[in-house]
Amino acid sequence: MSVIGMDISTNRITVAEIAKKRNKFMVLNAAVFELPQQVIEQGEIQDTRVVSRAIKEIWQHYRFGSRKVFVGLSNPKVIIKEVQLPLTDEHEIQSSIKLQINDLVPIGKDNIIYDYFISEKGDDFSKVMIAGAAKNMIDNIVESLRNVKINPVSIDLNCFSLYRVLNYMYGFDQLKDDKKKTAYCLINIGKSISIINMVTEGALKFPRFSNISVMTIVDNVSKKLGIDYGQTEKILDHFDFNQAFDLQFDRKLEPDEKPGSSGKPTTQDLNQNMAVKEAGMQFIAEMNRSIDYFTNRHSAYSIQKIFISGDTFTNFDRFIQQETNYEVEQIHIGSHFSLERLGRKSYYKNQTLDLLSNQLTLALGMALRGFGL
Repeated sequence: MSVIGMDISTNRITVAEIAKKRNKFMVLNAAVFELPQQVIEQGEIQDTRVVSRAIKEIWQHYRFGSRKVFVGLSNPKVIIKEVQLPLTDEHEIQSSIKLQINDLVPIGKDNIIYDYFISEKGDDFSKVMIAGAAKNMIDNIVESLRNVKINPVSIDLNCFSLYRVLNYMYGFDQLKDDKKKTAYCLINIGKSISIINMVTEGALKFPRFSNISVMTIVDNVSKKLGIDYGQTEKILDHFDFNQAFDLQFDRKLEPDEKPGSSGKPTTQDLNQNMAVKEAGMQFIAEMNRSIDYFTNRHSAYSIQKIFISGDTFTNFDRFIQQETNYEVEQIHIGSHFSLERLGRKSYYKNQTLDLLSNQLTLALGMALRGFGL
């Protein structure tokens, strides 16, 4: 049996089909398909016809094994909150949430779709994670899929998809009785929306969507250097955070020094370096705000490690570690998912599968849902 996961929340659609062999998942097929700008803005589909045509083209070209998909979305307007109820019976919890939903999630009662799960149970209370979204947001996703006869089995938030992938890879759920009060920060750097999750004692805490993303960094560098997006993306594609921020870049050229002499950086190099560094520091500032919010409410916990996934840059994990002193790990999907079958596909023979597979992180997390994870 194979299962297909899809991320449809940015101007890129990613699809991953996986199957399980013995105790390891194999990536059987995958697609990363770019959409025109403004087709999806802030996680909301603006033109269902364009998205439908793209999905149709994906299925025609990549020939996935099923038309049933588990869909993930990222949207800063989605409201996610954890509440504590003085209840333990699941039927009572369901009734209580139904009665209180418009107080818990401030979206009009005629335009809300919500779901929840019980994250913790005590002797006389339950902690419940509730997610609510505007109905028209979900309707546009369903319409885009069904227009081309693709059946959405479920629609989930990508913050849960990210946790699902990393929990499979690192076994966070085995830390439920953690006495050391350790916490982990999970980050997926998206093209236009990023995800920042906290995990304690095996449970997801404070999931949030952030607008600080790849395109934010591109935009900031573009404005700082006065160049267009295409030129900026080429710079970032070849930019190495590990090598660029050494001592020779943290100084000004001497008055009598010729630019580029003895292999030293030119003024252009220095300006480029500082523009990228400033953009990277903005991302770190956003990450730190989430961490501070968490630690202010859970002062007994300390962040043990930050995991980075998604559309990252060369050695960006080392840059974050250098600037924050947190231990940072860039995940590698291929170390836990077999990519052998994917590598046999004619359209991926000349591609770097490690980079491709990390772009599939959220789609893989949705596919794992189909296996009950």
